[in-house]
Amino acid sequence: MPVGRWLAVGFAGALLLAGLLQTASSLYYGLADFSRRADDLRRADAAARIAAWLLPGSDRATALAGRLAAAAGDRPFLLTSYREVLREAPADAYRWSELARGLALSGRLDADFDLAVARALALAPHSPAVHGTLADLAWRYHLRLSPQQQETLLPSLRATMRARSERFRLLEAVVRERRHPAFCAEFAVPLNRQAWCGQVEAELARCARPQKLKAVQRRWCGRMGALP
Repeated sequence: MPVGRWLAVGFAGALLLAGLLQTASSLYYGLADFSRRADDLRRADAAARIAAWLLPGSDRATALAGRLAAAAGDRPFLLTSYREVLREAPADAYRWSELARGLALSGRLDADFDLAVARALALAPHSPAVHGTLADLAWRYHLRLSPQQQETLLPSLRATMRARSERFRLLEAVVRERRHPAFCAEFAVPLNRQAWCGQVEAELARCARPQKLKAVQRRWCGRMGALP
């Protein structure tokens, strides 16, 4: 077979192998993401490691590995993962917001944190996903943030309250962690959440009587870990 044909066959084989690796990595990435959302972190971690091994340069696999590292408490690996991703994609606003989350988890509410927040907002000022991540930081770390940091993140909280899916996710996290008293004391008026704050305790109390719950109420109570 002529050399040119061998090269063509070899090139086609390399492309095929790359495609198979990409497909396999994506499948394991999907399994890891699904498992993470189901709070099965052991399976999620295993799947993410396989995804990253199959395709080491995969932005998704690296970033997911970083999120899993955060859940497992490996803060240095979390920060390393996001910095690696951002070196390849410096204009990725969501990754900047995730780096800010990683810095907050590591107790580093410093100039690097401020830079990550500023870059995320500058690159995607209207992104619900970016605002959702920063809003999460705003309420979780409120007492540890400087007045300037609180002022910078408050618009993300307001934007998240206007985005239905992000609002539900944030408020459910507040209740699931039973941090609604502190959240309401600080944000009920600025976010116009007085009605929600007034009824959340009643909703939790209703969970104690599961036999009287409708299906949708039972599902909510289950997600909040409030069923007896």
